[in-house]
Amino acid sequence: MESIIPQIIFSPYSDRLEGVITLETLTYRLKTTYISPSQENSWQLYRPEGASFVCVEPLSAQDPHHPNLSVSSLKVILSIL
Repeated sequence: MESIIPQIIFSPYSDRLEGVITLETLTYRLKTTYISPSQENSWQLYRPEGASFVCVEPLSAQDPHHPNLSVSSLKVILSIL
């Protein structure tokens, strides 16, 4: 299942284990495919206002103040369309 998001704001996708999310801008689309072994893993994709780049930022946990894992991994594949 693929989700299309606006160019600046990203909110967590409903399936935390795997999915495809597309970031759309006026000049390109960035397809992000992710696979995670744990629902506890978290990350964010965003484009700062006026920036020519996007950021993919892994986070330590769904709630960084109360992490449940001591080790985690996240596989992210980026494709510029």
